[in-house]
Amino acid sequence: NFERHFLATPGKYTLEVAVVDQLSNKAGVQRLNFEIPPPADGPSVSDVVLVRNVSGFAADDPDEPLLFDKGRITPNVSDDVPEGAKSVSLFFIAHPDAKQKEPVKVEMEVSRNGAVGRRTTLPLHFDGSTLGVPYLASFKSGLPPGDYNVKAIISQGPKVSTTQLSFSVQGEQDAPSAGGKAIAGLAENATDLTMAGAP
Repeated sequence: NFERHFLATPGKYTLEVAVVDQLSNKAGVQRLNFEIPPPADGPSVSDVVLVRNVSGFAADDPDEPLLFDKGRITPNVSDDVPEGAKSVSLFFIAHPDAKQKEPVKVEMEVSRNGAVGRRTTLPLHFDGSTLGVPYLASFKSGLPPGDYNVKAIISQGPKVSTTQLSFSVQGEQDAPSAGGKAIAGLAENATDLTMAGAP
């Protein structure tokens, strides 16, 4: 893994990456265009990250974005979960609007093979003193093979912000009829659905 983070103003960016194997004298390159939008007018939620692992130590850099409690998140950038994985974890940060007095609600919805599960309300303790509330949702028993879509939703008064992530769990899938039952209540079955600083 090679990770770097930086502060940047809103705008359109191009990331260029080159990896050189000096033994074989071969190289691989990739170019990625992305955009940093202006700050949201109201509540917002970060990208949802598929977690590869959580290290047992916190980074010294307070601007490190992938921190949860005293651990550091390493993302799974392939968006593929290997067959038989014992657990699947997701990470995101909810950003309530500290200037607004309306109550805040954070929810998560998980779909498998197009079958939508229940939308589950997550606990939220926000006193306005922080920029966001990090969440780590872990499915400790793993997930059955299939194609998944996860939505993280934050609402505050009439304003709603949503972000989503698609990923796949490898392996032989069950029959379509069983797949619909498997997704029912999936978000509620996350056995370690927690946020940083939660009791």
